[in-house]
Amino acid sequence: ALAFSFQSLTADEPTQKGDQAFCLTKVHQIHLEVTADNYKTLTPTSGGRAQFGFSGRTRPGLPAPGTPDAGVGKFNFQFKYVPANVRIGKQQLKKVGLRYKGNGTYLTAMRSSKKSFKLDFDRFETDLRFDGLKKLNLHCAVTDPTKIREILAYHVFRAAGVPASRTALAQISITVPGKFDKEHLGLYNVVEKVDKQFRKRHFGSSKGLLLKPEGVRGVPYLTDDLKNYEIAYNPKTTGDEKQWKRLIEFTRIINKADTATFQKEIANYLDLDNFVRFLAA
Repeated sequence: ALAFSFQSLTADEPTQKGDQAFCLTKVHQIHLEVTADNYKTLTPTSGGRAQFGFSGRTRPGLPAPGTPDAGVGKFNFQFKYVPANVRIGKQQLKKVGLRYKGNGTYLTAMRSSKKSFKLDFDRFETDLRFDGLKKLNLHCAVTDPTKIREILAYHVFRAAGVPASRTALAQISITVPGKFDKEHLGLYNVVEKVDKQFRKRHFGSSKGLLLKPEGVRGVPYLTDDLKNYEIAYNPKTTGDEKQWKRLIEFTRIINKADTATFQKEIANYLDLDNFVRFLAA
């Protein structure tokens, strides 16, 4: 059974970087200040459903539409960072990198001023940090009327012992000269980015091949050609040839191996204890 109380909804590791950022005993007050020109730059230039990747699913590296491994696809938004002044509580941070984020969530919220943001603290100013963190994700929760499901879900995974992002809540406002004057955007979910700091904390090393698959379901085998995996598996780190070949071997075992081979080999590629915990959560 997975049991927890609201009293336990605090930072998991109070001695780690981010213990102030990911504290669920308070709601952060965040104010964004962006110039009018930079606010316009935030909006991606792509437009129309055909340009958001629906037709692009047939390109190499993505399963064909209608096949079991075909997913929702990638909308192919190209978001640009702009400098913004950000106040979090009493802390004032200047020239923070700010951009929109999301695929389907951005598409849903694109007619609203309340969109999801990504903060990159040292995008324009070297070594700028908030509570030791380089980046923060600010999710608008456009598809969640409660605005707390994501927060609770991540906590369930962490309570089950699964590596998962820490979270917090924030009220966000924005100022854009001539458009908004401390306009209240609403309640946001603050979500930890899966980056080098996250991997170091959970896995003891920041090395390895980090992937964020898009446009696929499951773990499809896409032949032995490395190029076919670079689109569908969406690498966030470069990785070396050995790591990519290990990924291909992993997908081959899942999709092509007989039962005896699968049972013998799978533990060499997958952390079975963590995977079962993930499924249970």
